[in-house]
Amino acid sequence: MKYTVETTENGVNETLELNGIIYKKEWLRRENGLLECSQKDFRAQMEADGYSGELVAKVDGIFDGFLADAVDEMREYLG
Repeated sequence: MKYTVETTENGVNETLELNGIIYKKEWLRRENGLLECSQKDFRAQMEADGYSGELVAKVDGIFDGFLADAVDEMREYLG
């Protein structure tokens, strides 16, 4: 498993690589300042690939929260 998060000028990109499959979530800042993701949650992407059960629930609990907001807040603080 590999998880990466990258800040951009206008958002945050998350990538989860699991069992050779890469899942992505790209968050872009809207005009009102909030971040919006253009992809489904990692859980939904994995379910579309046939995954289910405890693994999907664990990914959902750990990676499908508002982590992008926290990372973006740190980018603004450092920026």
